[in-house]
Amino acid sequence: MFHKHPIRKFFRHLFRTAWWQPNRQSRKMLKEEAKKLIGYDRSINETWAKSWKYFIKRQYPWQGIIELNQYKLIEMRDYMQNHSWAEKEYLNNQIKEMTEAIDLGNKILKDDYEKAPFDWSRENSVNITYVYQKLGYQTLDAEQLSADGPMSKIKIAKQGKLLATLYNQDLFNEIIGDFRDEELSIAKKEFLKDKETKSVEQWLKDNNLTRKDITCAYSHVWINDKSDDENTTYLSKLLEEAKQARQADIDKYFEHIAKHADSWGD
Repeated sequence: MFHKHPIRKFFRHLFRTAWWQPNRQSRKMLKEEAKKLIGYDRSINETWAKSWKYFIKRQYPWQGIIELNQYKLIEMRDYMQNHSWAEKEYLNNQIKEMTEAIDLGNKILKDDYEKAPFDWSRENSVNITYVYQKLGYQTLDAEQLSADGPMSKIKIAKQGKLLATLYNQDLFNEIIGDFRDEELSIAKKEFLKDKETKSVEQWLKDNNLTRKDITCAYSHVWINDKSDDENTTYLSKLLEEAKQARQADIDKYFEHIAKHADSWGD
């Protein structure tokens, strides 16, 4: 089971022992694979900690492969820029090729591909927060959960009557505050002119209530006079195009590396 014993967790923190560690079999396998990858030269790079320590001690088995490639390319480019004795024209060409891959990798990791779809969604919809009276708690549907699984102990708030409907508010505003100073379009201003737009915290303050008294649900409404099906279909199309654009860049990234893999670092 996934339950973490509090005393065990305390000692792990005290002795800086990770909650996950490769077992003996995994360590043996990784050591052997490292030997194969290194090849015949088993000498130790005396400067490894100065270049890799900060990155390598912060990576985990579940992290992406692009980050690792990026760091290796950045290290290789730095070596070529500052320590290589290669002919200048050849050297500049290698640095240019590496920089192209690094720039593309940074674009992929920045992951702004879905910005356009979400900008369109924000422009054409308004978030809604429904504030309900809280009537205690209940466990999740037992039929959907393992009787002794980690989710079996989770309780959710029971909703009572609807107390308020707050427009242009959402869960993320509550968690991290109003993170964008949105320039309201004419359509949004017109839609919101007779709506309650205050935050949940302000609404609670105005009504002499606390978080213990309420539970919230979140939704949105389209304001562009198109049907839910039309808007959902169009947003799905934009998201699919963004997904394809990201995948195309990933393909291009690894194709670029594959094209130059035998020449970089020579």
